[in-house]
Amino acid sequence: MYVSTWEKLKEELSSRFCEGSFVFTSLHIEEEIKSDHYAQEVENMLQSLKTMGYKLLVDVSPRTLQALSLNSFEQLVHTYHIDVLRADFGFTLEDLIKLSQSVSLCVNASMNEAGLQTLIKKAKFPIVAMHNFYPRVETGLDLSQFNEKNKPYNAMNIPVFAFIPSDIMKRGPIHEGLPTCEVHRDGSLLKAVVELKQNGVDGVVVGDGVCSEKMTQLCQTFLQDEVLSLPIQVDSKFEFLYNQVMTIRSDSPSAVCRCLESRLYATAGQTIEPFNCISRHKGSITMDNKKYLRYSGEIQILKQDFKADERVNVIGKILDHTLLDLISPGMKVKFTRGEQE
Repeated sequence: MYVSTWEKLKEELSSRFCEGSFVFTSLHIEEEIKSDHYAQEVENMLQSLKTMGYKLLVDVSPRTLQALSLNSFEQLVHTYHIDVLRADFGFTLEDLIKLSQSVSLCVNASMNEAGLQTLIKKAKFPIVAMHNFYPRVETGLDLSQFNEKNKPYNAMNIPVFAFIPSDIMKRGPIHEGLPTCEVHRDGSLLKAVVELKQNGVDGVVVGDGVCSEKMTQLCQTFLQDEVLSLPIQVDSKFEFLYNQVMTIRSDSPSAVCRCLESRLYATAGQTIEPFNCISRHKGSITMDNKKYLRYSGEIQILKQDFKADERVNVIGKILDHTLLDLISPGMKVKFTRGEQE
């Protein structure tokens, strides 16, 4: 969030709030600090965000103090109740060590390991790390490169933040999204969030501003509850599956995701009759019928095609195939009612 976008987006930010959420902002955008009313605009924005309940992660540079007529960054932190200060450009290691005595610091995720180790040893408050976002197409990080950069922070239990674009707006001047990883510039944002989490990220920031309300809820569910929401369509006989949470069995093979709790439907006394025993395609949701004896009631999500089997009912399908490869053994998934495009 920025001073220049605050008035436009503040109502949406209020509706997206959930406990523990941060807002990231920068207090050294050149075209913003030239405003005669910049200090008052900053105060209005930060006070309003605090009133909503957000924590503040604020990016600063040495010129921030002049723009806000303040004497020190300690005064900035105290005046605006900042939770985490990102002091990246224009600061020496000695500057960071001094600041770390009065506030939690956010370092650039490319910081050299020797400097990071020194800072951690001397810091009074917790340290977090944040990646950059990349406005220009083709300049975002590769996932493998991203994973390697996160390993030292993960090993030291330092929380890592990274960026995704928005699904409803693209910030200028390039207007092509603000992701950390290039592969996330287009496509499913939920997939992007899952991949970031699987590659060592603790917090996800929407670079362009805000996501749609629906996407915000899906992403928050995964990040906070570790439940992957899967939009599905099922036959009317099986609509009881909507909003059910299933655990993928830890011994599931690569081709199928076996739902741990599903056979309880049969053991509870329900007889699963043969129904729609057709060819099974990637993304199909199946339920074994009574002809599969003790397996009757087992629900599977298929990651590849299989031929028809009179013992297996095809009861529905996953609507977003990009999520299939992200489902892993031990993961919890939630079947949500999806809309066919």
